[in-house]
Amino acid sequence: LECFNYVCGYEKDFENLIDAHEITKNCNNVLLTQVDVYSNDFQLPEKEIHVAFIDAGHTPEQLDFQNLFHNHKHN
Repeated sequence: LECFNYVCGYEKDFENLIDAHEITKNCNNVLLTQVDVYSNDFQLPEKEIHVAFIDAGHTPEQLDFQNLFHNHKHN
């Protein structure tokens, strides 16, 4: 039984992505994508998001949440 209908995961590091795929291989509602969420090209999915887990970077630039959400919100 899944807690959420739809789960998106984003990971920049390929090795971490492989580990995440292994952990979630039996979950039909998880979509994992290799991407740098700090890139200006990153776009949130068009689906409605109810819950977000953010595993932030650890540099001052990466912890600028106001800038992150301003640049990546969708209408």
